[in-house]
Amino acid sequence: MTKIENLTATIQEMLFQMRTSKRLLSVDEVACYLGVSKSCIYKWTHQRIIPHSKIQGKTLFFERHQVTRWAMQNQVPTRDKILEKALITLKHR
Repeated sequence: MTKIENLTATIQEMLFQMRTSKRLLSVDEVACYLGVSKSCIYKWTHQRIIPHSKIQGKTLFFERHQVTRWAMQNQVPTRDKILEKALITLKHR
């Protein structure tokens, strides 16, 4: 690798670390983080579905850990978990 390639890789790694360690996220960042459109984020905030805050009643921001917790709260169970639950239910009959 050349010096320029090394510097570019280092800068990209630093930018990645900055983005992933940020506590507060913008609408753009949350949309990217969740893999949805900005309009979807605005819709969810309007419907009070996703946890968010506003600065002076205008600028939306999101706490990364709250968004992560919210996104993971409705996990779809795996086949193994469903089978395990069914076996427990049958055992207790």
